[in-house]
Amino acid sequence: MIREHLVVVAQLVAAFFVSAATAEETPFSFLVMADWHGAEWYSHHPVPGPDEVAYWLTKDALAHIRDLYGGDLIIMPGDTNDGRWYRQDWVDQHFPGLSPQEAVYKAGINCYGTIRRLFSDSGYDKILVSIGDHELGEFFL
Repeated sequence: MIREHLVVVAQLVAAFFVSAATAEETPFSFLVMADWHGAEWYSHHPVPGPDEVAYWLTKDALAHIRDLYGGDLIIMPGDTNDGRWYRQDWVDQHFPGLSPQEAVYKAGINCYGTIRRLFSDSGYDKILVSIGDHELGEFFL
């Protein structure tokens, strides 16, 4: 009885290795950009905006990174901005008349929408951005 089970297990293992060896592999690579902080400016300057030069320079730099290193996926583990959007002095400077909640919402739409467009224009169609301590208001945790 045990011998029969071992034979079945051995056959399954052999079948797995044969199928794994014959399966066509598709190369896949990813890049990690930690603590980028490159999107803070876009929180209060949506693109297109008054200074698109900064956008195109950043796009060209990201395209250069893509050309050098490739990457099918960009992973950004947080800290894409400074995250002080909720503070009244920041709100008054960038979105006078809005509540902190409204300013955070508007800054988020501007910032993360521009990140998406920036990376897409650079040739990166897949990005995964997670939340970091700065997005929560720096050391909020």
